[in-house]
Amino acid sequence: MRTSQQFYIITGSKVKTNTLTSQENKINKRYRQAVKDSITIPHSRDLNKWQKYGEKNKISKLNDQLNAQTDAIMKTRKSFSYSPEQIKQYGEIGGAPNLDGLYTVFGEISEGMDVVEKINAMPTGKNGRPNPDVKIIRAYVLEETAAPQQ
Repeated sequence: MRTSQQFYIITGSKVKTNTLTSQENKINKRYRQAVKDSITIPHSRDLNKWQKYGEKNKISKLNDQLNAQTDAIMKTRKSFSYSPEQIKQYGEIGGAPNLDGLYTVFGEISEGMDVVEKINAMPTGKNGRPNPDVKIIRAYVLEETAAPQQ
């Protein structure tokens, strides 16, 4: 069975500090929403019923309570921020901070950068995807060898 997976190859566009600050805010906002969503789940039946019958006051009161609980939880958590080393690397090497907090880096191009550059030069369609789609037919995992003992 063949499956289709989405992946990103990042080619190193340098990133300014204000872009990273904006991304930190987005990540923290997503995290806050995830916390609120998790404490809202037990109330979903009531919320659905109240929405069905137009009971806006009950919904508003519960939403205020959930926001207060979310704020209390968020005060106990450290918010996301880039380390000085990450900021330096984004500024010097580049990357895609819009993917932070959503995707995991799982590899690095060890050879064949010419192929990556050809993919990067292709025309793109919606959301910056190459048009037509590029398919990886075969990929290899290279074993990293341990450093020699001294």
